[in-house]
Amino acid sequence: NSWLQEIVDDKTSLTQRNSNVISTEHFVEIQIETTGLTKEDVIIDMQDGILSVSYDHKDVEQVQYTQQQIFIDSFINKYKLKNNMDQDNISATMLNGLLYIKIPKIKKKTASKIKIT
Repeated sequence: NSWLQEIVDDKTSLTQRNSNVISTEHFVEIQIETTGLTKEDVIIDMQDGILSVSYDHKDVEQVQYTQQQIFIDSFINKYKLKNNMDQDNISATMLNGLLYIKIPKIKKKTASKIKIT
């Protein structure tokens, strides 16, 4: 029973980046590994309750590596947000190779009695 569910049956051929999900009483935070990327490289999109985080790698210059262990490939991570998450107030920051996406939780409405007239 996670506060949000990562979509793993996505049919795209893109890989996913490693991520962490932290849930508190007031918000959910997603941390996604973005080593080697800038905030201008990453696209965050919200549509139909699905939060998508992606990067489209375009080879501008073909480099002939002698050794290559760092790969900055295209990726897409998708998360289905639950009903108690405030989709209108999502914020994101990047720091030290991690993208932090903070999603506030909607406070539970208290029950109220309605008087019959």
